[in-house]
Amino acid sequence: MTMIIDLPHPAGAPPALAEPREAAPDAARGAPTVMLISRSAATRLRLAPLFEDAGLAVLEAADLNAARQMMSAARLDLIVFECPSLVGDELAFCQMVASGPRTPLMLIAAAADVVDEIVALELGADDLLVGQVADRLVLARVRALLRRTRRHDELAPARKPEAAEWRLDPVTRSAIAPSGRSIVLPPAHAAALRLFLSHPGVVFTCDEGARALGSGPRGAPAFRTTVCRLRQRLDALNCGQPIQTIRGVGYTYVPRTTRPS
Repeated sequence: MTMIIDLPHPAGAPPALAEPREAAPDAARGAPTVMLISRSAATRLRLAPLFEDAGLAVLEAADLNAARQMMSAARLDLIVFECPSLVGDELAFCQMVASGPRTPLMLIAAAADVVDEIVALELGADDLLVGQVADRLVLARVRALLRRTRRHDELAPARKPEAAEWRLDPVTRSAIAPSGRSIVLPPAHAAALRLFLSHPGVVFTCDEGARALGSGPRGAPAFRTTVCRLRQRLDALNCGQPIQTIRGVGYTYVPRTTRPS
């Protein structure tokens, strides 16, 4: 079954909706559900029938706001995101998907350099195609991701519930404590927290932290100040301090699940 979500358009600009299509026969029998995100109606009209003919249920979103609404309301087995390039909003979406329930994400970017590709994969994308790509290759990659995820789910042992950890909402720049309380951070503080949460247990000197955030060694004093102020903001949530000081060395994030009782 295909579902399309478009946000309201400005006055005088009618929404570009695809023609409704009948559900694929396998959809009613629990077929994997794929969300297709693309601002291009032509792309959605081309790829959605391709996926449905392969026995997949398809949901369509015309932009990231619609995609986020859909993610909160539907169970998804895979997300396919077609975008012109890999920039701020696209990378933030990768982080959001990676921080939520395990849902594979495949990106199809019209243009991207090697650095963009590396950053997208590091932030959570599971597969990436760049440039003009044959539809048959897109479908083959989709099938491969679904197979890999299914095998992983079948082989993964049952896990005991783990203690909640600190999180960072990349869209609102909110630090979220295990208790659920949150606080909005300035960009520099959010970048530092993202660095620590992405490397649990790794001790960063001020020089290393500054370089990781793109400031270089001369930014070490600023990094120290940023971390100190970030710690003060996190202390205000009254849920323990996740960023520990290693005296004489630097700072590290210690997950709750690895801390001694």
